[in-house]
Amino acid sequence: GNPVPKHSFKKAELIGKGVATFALSAMADPKAKTVEGKDAKLRLRTAVFPAQIANLTYHFANMLGIYKRTTCCYDMNRPIDDSNLPSAETRVAYLSLGPLSIITNPGELLPELFLGGYDGSHAGTYPFIDMNKANAPDVSKAPQPPYLIDLMDGDRQHRMTFGLTMDFLGYIVPRYNWVLDEKNPYFEEAKGDHYEETNSIGPLAEPQIVGTMRQLILSSKPKK
Repeated sequence: GNPVPKHSFKKAELIGKGVATFALSAMADPKAKTVEGKDAKLRLRTAVFPAQIANLTYHFANMLGIYKRTTCCYDMNRPIDDSNLPSAETRVAYLSLGPLSIITNPGELLPELFLGGYDGSHAGTYPFIDMNKANAPDVSKAPQPPYLIDLMDGDRQHRMTFGLTMDFLGYIVPRYNWVLDEKNPYFEEAKGDHYEETNSIGPLAEPQIVGTMRQLILSSKPKK
């Protein structure tokens, strides 16, 4: 019941302790199920691939040595522009253990790309879309199912994605709702709810990263 500063280490610390307490309580529950033997078989697959970097602030940070990142897949003898954008080699992994499955993502995946819910079914107590704000999304153009959670193995309640895993590529934003500021793209936020674009590698983050996650899940399934 005590207020905590919104952007503070104290908030992060309390959330972490709360999650840890919940996990310990769940593990101590005498009704908790256990998985052993053949049912506890571990499977792991990974994929390495290039992800294009269109964010201008990231280019400058790399040039100035603020980011120490090796880039690839472009002509280093030419200036960086829309026709000559560098990429960063990144990685995703898909792990399954009994009824549990985890797909990693190398950034902060907007949850609808994992869950779907473009009908508002996962909005909870939050307003689904504020149509009074500028640049509100047109959900008729949203990605169609099946979504990542639909494709994964194991019990649906034990399907997860782990973000910022093996890399740190910023927000992964759905292309249908990608909006940049017209005058100062990436440096300034477009009107409405579009902060995430300023801290994303670019508009191809969704097809390249989520597309690879999807293919990794599908490739792990036994061939019929």
